[in-house]
Amino acid sequence: MRSNKILIVLVLPLFAFKCITKKMRENFIEVNNQLPASVYCVPSFDYPDTGLLFTSKEKILANDSIYYVGSSNSKRLFYIDLCKIETWRRLVKSDTIQVFVFDEKVLKERPWNEIVAGKLYLRRLTYTYKDVVDKGCKITIQ
Repeated sequence: MRSNKILIVLVLPLFAFKCITKKMRENFIEVNNQLPASVYCVPSFDYPDTGLLFTSKEKILANDSIYYVGSSNSKRLFYIDLCKIETWRRLVKSDTIQVFVFDEKVLKERPWNEIVAGKLYLRRLTYTYKDVVDKGCKITIQ
């Protein structure tokens, strides 16, 4: 009897972790970086504001697991379930999200004020909720 309780205690967290992982896969946006350079993809919920005042170089670099995608690689990013309409409506002010794509080397080597003033991002992509859902919750950077 005691061995059954121990088994339940050990196995139950594994099932819970598997459910969380499955939910994460379904709701987070996947970014497919087709560029030859590694990039940081930073979402902005303040479209059409392109001021980048919502973040900083330090915040981006400190959270590379959320924003970083290697060259010619795919990764689920942002860790927000943006593929759910409820979350989208709660976070996105105008039904359009922007994704700022920064070259890894530029972000690491240049001062943030220079990056912002010179708009030194590789891409500024915009997506509506419909765009994201129609693409299967995947964003491609080319």
